[in-house]
Amino acid sequence: LRRLNRQILATARRSGLAVIHADEHMQSGKGFGERLHYAMERGFSFGFRKLIVVGNDCPELQAGQLRRAANILTQRDLVLGPTPHGGVYLLGMTRQAFERFDLRRLPWQTSGLYQELLRFPFRTKVLPTAEDANDPHALWRLVQRVRSSQWLREIFDLLTFRFSVSPDLKFVLPVAATRADRLRAPPFA
Repeated sequence: LRRLNRQILATARRSGLAVIHADEHMQSGKGFGERLHYAMERGFSFGFRKLIVVGNDCPELQAGQLRRAANILTQRDLVLGPTPHGGVYLLGMTRQAFERFDLRRLPWQTSGLYQELLRFPFRTKVLPTAEDANDPHALWRLVQRVRSSQWLREIFDLLTFRFSVSPDLKFVLPVAATRADRLRAPPFA
């Protein structure tokens, strides 16, 4: 999992956007929704007006997708990257949208999340669908598409074992963010 975490974090840094690594010290709360809410609240407390949140489970994520999401947030309140199974691999949101809706009440880690997010009364833009790897079957589909990725196959082998022990391995890790209305902000670690 460390390798996947490093890959996603490196992708976020290649985007040229400021990156906040929301580790366990920035996440508090009982469930995924609470941890995400408090991590985003902390990100906004640093003065950011827009946040783009990605998890550690979308190895196909590209830096260009993060830049595109940041650009979209200059004109929209919400940007979503849906997954085939009804979740999201990317959630971009303005501070105003965050303050008007309680993310803690959403059905996180369910197939109904994406549809629920579409009900938000905000100007929303949807990115192309991408697979995330939040279970061994989804990861195997990714491995089949990206056959040249040895490290992805190694992760599949590891997760196949780990999921048999603990099915809840999904954590929010990198948060790409922009200060004010600029697309590029000073680095933040």
